[in-house]
Amino acid sequence: MVDKYENKTYEEVFYMPDTVNKLDKNKVYDQETSGEFREVHPKSYGNWYSRCCQHEYQTECYIPLVCGKTRFCGNLDSGSTCSVLSMTVANKLFKEGTLKKLYDTKINLVGAGGISQLINTRIVTADISMGTARLSGVKFILLPDDMMVSCAIIGNEILSLKGMQVDFGTRIVQFNNYIIIELARLKHPRFYSHRHAPPVENKFVLPVNTEPYIKSLNPEADKEFDAIFNKISQDFDDRPEFTLEHFINDLDLEHLQSSNKELRNLKKIMQYPDFKLPNYLSHYNHIKNKLSIVNNIIYFTKEPYPPVPLLPTNCIISMALRIHDKYSHCGRDKLVDWIRTIAYHVKLSELLNKICTACPI
Repeated sequence: MVDKYENKTYEEVFYMPDTVNKLDKNKVYDQETSGEFREVHPKSYGNWYSRCCQHEYQTECYIPLVCGKTRFCGNLDSGSTCSVLSMTVANKLFKEGTLKKLYDTKINLVGAGGISQLINTRIVTADISMGTARLSGVKFILLPDDMMVSCAIIGNEILSLKGMQVDFGTRIVQFNNYIIIELARLKHPRFYSHRHAPPVENKFVLPVNTEPYIKSLNPEADKEFDAIFNKISQDFDDRPEFTLEHFINDLDLEHLQSSNKELRNLKKIMQYPDFKLPNYLSHYNHIKNKLSIVNNIIYFTKEPYPPVPLLPTNCIISMALRIHDKYSHCGRDKLVDWIRTIAYHVKLSELLNKICTACPI
């Protein structure tokens, strides 16, 4: 299996910009447990939700779409019988060769209030990505930019597909119970820590501004967490008393596994009795008998440790960097011992060794 981190520099893998007091509305930020914000890694999942066009993301239904190398916004509209693409985006995709013409036609466009207009248009098709979902042969009608408030409209012929579900309560789009994209992220591209709440008014997430919004969910939990991580001196023979909940809550845990292709495929294969792992998952063979699924989450169990969830590489890196930094740049063995009491990665020792050996201190 190819290690995509092998030829990366320390800065490329462990991108950790300084926290900032003023936030750029066009960028995505991750919140520290202290409440401070720092810009997300440009290659991270979070950066999916960086600004991709000049439209104003007025509602929570705006999502990022990708066709070829082009990113653009889409507005989920179950009231639209078909999907729509703006002329500007269509022209760009035509030039890139990722959009194909099907035929020219006339349509009777019916808007809000029953107002209708006969329009000459073109039916086109393209393969697009909507989060983790790859949609092949999606048909769009083309409309002038001045008739659009987004680059594209994702209509009911996609939203009504079997297995597709839009949940406005949890602000997610699911397909066959797998989360494929989050709502409200383009409108408010801030990833709040599990200890802080986003600004919500009348059950809707508010638009972003340049001032960091910091509201603690549980001040008492804050005090407990700070007491753990703000110790200046301690006995390093004892494991710090943090838990996975200090980093990730249960809802995020299932989402993280479902949004990771490798863990998603592993979970699917584990549904079968006496399952056998394919070649692309063969690196899990040595721990196959130690894996189990509980409440739709994959766990790894090895005595004397309690069961711990499998986490994607970026999550392990994020947790390890925080622990490594807070605990006097501890060595690999100590870091491995601490991490594996709360989480597991199939290449945990190797990954944490890279963190420790790359540390300049």
